[in-house]
Amino acid sequence: MIALVGLLYYYSLEDHSQVVEDEKTPVYVTIYSHNEDSWGPIVNTPYRYRDYRANLLERLHIIHDFNATLNWQSDITVLQAMIEHEVGFNNKETNGKNILRYMVEDLDFSVDPHGHLVDANYADLAYMIEQLGVDSSGVIGGVRVFDYGSEYKGILDHLDWHSIIELQEDGYIYGRMYPSFRWKPIILSGPAVASHGYDDFSSGVWRPGNEEEFYTPQEEGIIYIGQGYPHDESNLGPREEMKVKVFASEGDYIKELVDKIQNGELPPDKMYTASIHVRDNSIVKLGDIEHNVNDGLVEILTELKPLVDQGLIRYVTYQEAARIWEQDYGEAPNIVDIDCFSMYQEIIEQATSISRRQKEDTREIKPVIYDEENFKLDIRIPSQAAIDEGIMLRIIYPKDSENTRYNEGSPIVVFVQGGRDEAVSVGSFKKTSVLTGYGITQIYFNLPGTGEPPFRSGGEYDNRGMNCIIALRDVIKFALGKISDKQGFLITEHVPFVNTDNLGILASSNGGNLAVVTLDLYGEELEGVKYFVGFENPAGDEYVNVDLGGVGKANPAYITGSTVLDPLKGSVTDINTSLLEYDITSGVLFHDKDNNGLYDPVIDYKYSAWEHEGAKYYSTEITNAIQAKDLLNFSSQGIAGPQESVQFWELRDMSRHFEGIEDSVKTVKGVIIIGRKQDHVQFTADHPHILVNYQGWTWAPFVRLNPDREYVEYVLSEEDFEWNHNFTDNHANIEINKISQNLLEPNINSVHLITASVLEMSDRFHLDNWDANLSSIITNIS
Repeated sequence: MIALVGLLYYYSLEDHSQVVEDEKTPVYVTIYSHNEDSWGPIVNTPYRYRDYRANLLERLHIIHDFNATLNWQSDITVLQAMIEHEVGFNNKETNGKNILRYMVEDLDFSVDPHGHLVDANYADLAYMIEQLGVDSSGVIGGVRVFDYGSEYKGILDHLDWHSIIELQEDGYIYGRMYPSFRWKPIILSGPAVASHGYDDFSSGVWRPGNEEEFYTPQEEGIIYIGQGYPHDESNLGPREEMKVKVFASEGDYIKELVDKIQNGELPPDKMYTASIHVRDNSIVKLGDIEHNVNDGLVEILTELKPLVDQGLIRYVTYQEAARIWEQDYGEAPNIVDIDCFSMYQEIIEQATSISRRQKEDTREIKPVIYDEENFKLDIRIPSQAAIDEGIMLRIIYPKDSENTRYNEGSPIVVFVQGGRDEAVSVGSFKKTSVLTGYGITQIYFNLPGTGEPPFRSGGEYDNRGMNCIIALRDVIKFALGKISDKQGFLITEHVPFVNTDNLGILASSNGGNLAVVTLDLYGEELEGVKYFVGFENPAGDEYVNVDLGGVGKANPAYITGSTVLDPLKGSVTDINTSLLEYDITSGVLFHDKDNNGLYDPVIDYKYSAWEHEGAKYYSTEITNAIQAKDLLNFSSQGIAGPQESVQFWELRDMSRHFEGIEDSVKTVKGVIIIGRKQDHVQFTADHPHILVNYQGWTWAPFVRLNPDREYVEYVLSEEDFEWNHNFTDNHANIEINKISQNLLEPNINSVHLITASVLEMSDRFHLDNWDANLSSIITNIS
């Protein structure tokens, strides 16, 4: 018999006479945690696994100290790490056992498989658990039972979840990786929808049917322990891992459920359940907000302790909940929908918005120009630097998920263009960049006010000042998945197989100055950038203006070897200004080599200035020399004075920001600085711009001059170029004071060096390999 009362569903069977006779009907609460198949960077070395294990052990003891229980649910990556690394640990803290045996045998916790079912299925995960000496539970640690649609509440469609978990007619799942092993699921937990916008949030227990019969209790089959609303801001932060908002804190749902039972809104003879979802890592960070998971868990459990002491809450594992349901409640089904709880309206509104976007025609994601042949997508993102039109950017991506560099997806590199004037990226390409062939997704963009229609970005070009800095900040945030484009789509919605966790910056020439200044000024917002590749960056104002020599012509006034990197002033160079002259007729400032007072473009060396808003900006060194010699009147000649010059270059000279970037960007793991013996612009014997750039990054955990020889050979062989170059293969993190001997020969094409550098950085981060030098390219590439 099924009785429908208001918005709640109550199920009863004729044989439910064994219901608990207690004036205090408790809520049975289960704590569960998940880890993911993408957690290689968290556990794939002994040292990283050690840190993960220590944090996990702390969390286990917190739960045990509160007399609570845990269903610890794991995907393949952490289980593989445990199998590989647990034997190397001194297990005194776990009573001489590996951590899984300690969980089960000493703490009475449960170990469950949690699968995304890409490489391994639930049987495979159960087999791996048993290799660690633990009997795997019969609990399914989460599965998609819904997709966004319209069948249920107008927002969801039911899925064939039996097929998704590969359940066979005999009730078993047979291994894919270990086909001789079979596993019988008994209990379902965490029935979900993609992005977790509207998982099943019911309280209660029943045996769900498959597909549209999920909410129709069956007499036989898998038992579902209703999770209630499991998400809590106290330990998850304001957004769950899939970035849907969280609408409860400090155990709100559980407290509200208890109130409903005690005040008679819900009948006392039913079994009520809830859960607390705990992340299986130490820190959850979203943007500027950082949450310590264990501290948040303590906050929740402390808040709920009075209810535990009163007998209104009982902590149980899913297995204990199933036994109680069978033995004390006579298997009487009970479903309490989330729609009678205070957070329901916010939950359903969010889910409706997600579902609607899934169903709209615009989900074809072809917003401006879509070139199917070359797999390019041109879109606009919102930015304070271009309020109306937005910033135009181009995503160039691999053909499909089968062509990404790794199984985890396509890493992303943001290209920051060089040049000093209105350098354009989007719309200037004739074909897909070579990196796409290696499974890399690239992002190019046009600076504010640059580009030809229809590729022109909004806003005004300010010669790489704050407008350009803000634009680059927003491009990187979009690439990291932190903001949406102007149509409301994230990059992962445009290209589902990108991996926003593996993201680097490729800065060409003067693009290095723009990139580093942006990272310094907005480092906290841009956490998630993992590496920087700089191609022959002019790391100082004297190089941007080419004071020391350029395009095949040296400046005899440059004092070779005089450059130093000052923490505040940046790159500082000695220039002999005794012959510095100014031709007032032509407005040319020059080194008067023949000392005749007349400018001769063949003999003399002309100093260039960057013109901005009607004024000429010379480098700091040259501006100070003009003042020291009282060579001219700054204002009358339209030349910026020393104070204006400092302000101008503060936003355009990366060397003044190395000191700051060390503190502002915490996620950068590696840097490659590219330098050849013949630069594409600079013409000096000692290449001080490369030396300053390298020295400025030495705070990074990994910095090397030029890519590893193995990666250059790899790229050249893939591109059918014959390898016949003399190659200086520098180790990472070496001290360099005179850089010329460490540079590469000029006959190696810049495209190949850039490609090799990006691939090396992406691979190193992906596999957490930071060896100083390699004997081969890093393998394990899918």
